Amino acid sequence: MKLRDVGLAISKRWWMIAAVLLLALLVAAVVTKVQSPVYKVEIAVSATAPINPTTKLPDALTQTAYVALMPSIANFTEGLGVAEAVSKRLSQEGMDIAPEELLKKVSAVPEANSTSVRITFTDGSPTRVADIANAWGEVLVLKTLRSEANEFYDESFKTLLLNGSMVFTNRAVPPPKPTQPKPAAYLGLGVFVGLLLGIGLAVIIEFFDPHFRSPREAEELLGLPVLGIIPRAKRERALKLLPFFGEGSPTWEAYSELRSGILLTRKGEPPRSILAVPAIPFEAAPAVAANLAASIAYTERDTLLIDCDLREGALSRLLDARNRPGLAEALKGDGDLKKNIRATGIANLSFLAAGERCENSSDLLSLTSFSEGLRELEELYDQVVLYAPPLVGSMDGAVVAAQARSCLVVIDVGLCTRVVAGEAMHNLRLLGVVPIGVALANFKVKGREKAERAEPGAAAERSLPRGERKSPSRKPRFAGDTAVRGTAHRRKETAPVQALEREGGGRTATTSSPESASRDLTAEEPGAPDERVAEEFARLGEAGAPIPKNWLRALNSEKEDVRESASLAITAYYRAFLRRYRIGEEDTVKITEAIIRMIRREGEFVHMDEAEARRHLQEMLLAAGARFSAGRWPVSASRGEEPTSAPQVAAESPGEPKRKEKRRLRLQRGNPEARETESAETAVGDREGEEPEEEVDWE
Repeated sequence: MKLRDVGLAISKRWWMIAAVLLLALLVAAVVTKVQSPVYKVEIAVSATAPINPTTKLPDALTQTAYVALMPSIANFTEGLGVAEAVSKRLSQEGMDIAPEELLKKVSAVPEANSTSVRITFTDGSPTRVADIANAWGEVLVLKTLRSEANEFYDESFKTLLLNGSMVFTNRAVPPPKPTQPKPAAYLGLGVFVGLLLGIGLAVIIEFFDPHFRSPREAEELLGLPVLGIIPRAKRERALKLLPFFGEGSPTWEAYSELRSGILLTRKGEPPRSILAVPAIPFEAAPAVAANLAASIAYTERDTLLIDCDLREGALSRLLDARNRPGLAEALKGDGDLKKNIRATGIANLSFLAAGERCENSSDLLSLTSFSEGLRELEELYDQVVLYAPPLVGSMDGAVVAAQARSCLVVIDVGLCTRVVAGEAMHNLRLLGVVPIGVALANFKVKGREKAERAEPGAAAERSLPRGERKSPSRKPRFAGDTAVRGTAHRRKETAPVQALEREGGGRTATTSSPESASRDLTAEEPGAPDERVAEEFARLGEAGAPIPKNWLRALNSEKEDVRESASLAITAYYRAFLRRYRIGEEDTVKITEAIIRMIRREGEFVHMDEAEARRHLQEMLLAAGARFSAGRWPVSASRGEEPTSAPQVAAESPGEPKRKEKRRLRLQRGNPEARETESAETAVGDREGEEPEEEVDWE
């Protein structure tokens, strides 16, 4: 167990430490309350040698011998004989205390290199303890005085003193406050013991906890990047679909991060098919696959969700499609997977149910018709998301993983142990499948981790090979992907020219950093990463999402490849954005180049201030015939100024012809539900600006 694990155990189980601490303080307070008060006084008696007749002074030799005799003298002073005499003297004063009881209250200690004895007395009453101490000192003196009237004289004690005598040097007075209990000392001891026990208990429990303690531990043990973290939610909310949570919620952002880790941060083209398979069974596993597909669909990618759980049909049951014909019927029949595809209530998302229950599910999923049909669906849709049964307890998940282009393992950190997760990965290795990463579900995200997940670029960092990652001291481990969430039924327009993204909330967009993009350019085939990055920024421009700050800063980078990558991406963004305002292609190119010169402060913008730059760009837009609603000027072209609201424009997005062509192909291939999908999506597209429904209608 490493030192950081100790800190994690303390932060994770702080409530346990606090509970133990409060319990210790309660015990200390109770002990302080119930303990009887104890008062203490001290007296001192000294041995004096007999008078030398010659010198008329105490005999020096005898006085020296007392130093060696003091332990014996001290034992005598707290003996039973003295206690009986003190009890008798106290009874004369009206205090009846047994000798045995007196012995429990007295303690005598000889002082070093001295002829004195210090006697300590304790009792529950301050006046009584003073009376006992004074009576004790007086009795010791009387035991050394030879007199017929002295009933307390003790010849044996006189002999022990070598015919000397005892002197009572100081009398006791009632103490003002008790010596016990000590509330401050008890509470301090309670704090110390409580913290010690609480921290020790938390560390012991964490040491023997078989589950994953942190994303870093999952990455180290499994050798795979953590592409997403699904926050913990109650059972009812964990089974809800993405529209229920709403944009900007932690769950929405978590799936945006997961989507970004899969689609935006891989080298080259993103995988056309993605299998989301749980390591072990847990109730919310189908919802993870469904919400991942919905998150991809919100980026205006034509997405297909397939339920490959032919035994239980967990995903179909979640979406109320258990009794529909689906994948099982197609594999048992002619192998045409397209005919059972149905539309959903989410734009750009279709669904292929599992169909009837099959006991020979592994045999059906191993058919060549399934892999061939999957390849055909990959050509028909932008993205295909599959769900399969858990890896532990069934081979269906591993079989489907071998057919899909990529595999994402979903781990419930509250149920799946480290050992079981390793066994699940073993089932994949049997078929030679290497997952692209893992997603941690039911994960309790701390406040610090939430802030780290909001750091741009960390999702891209985790998806890179370990050798290319930056050190943790320079790069946070968590990042939140707030990529554009454009939908066919809800599009929020923003400013057409934006120098900086909005500070503090709103819809933002993050992709991999320019440095990461330039690294991809050198590693992949020439042109492939450029086209992918340009396509992503064109999507951002089409939806009107703001440009990430790091890409704007990269326009003035000292590295030439970074400047070129950023220039290519931002050019694609503004060209796609300006097309919505029905500006000609030639004017679009000119205005885009002017915007880049303005950000770089080059050319005619070198000596312009903020207002002049805005007016210059406004004149170019108006001269190009840009159509704005209500004649409003929405542009804040200067660097650092907050953008204003953009006008509503009814321009067709660049990706729309491609989607229409795919719908036409589905119609030609005999899909009986394609017409329903076509009409439904067209109707949804006509309702731009309406708020999304709370619940998804999968009928």
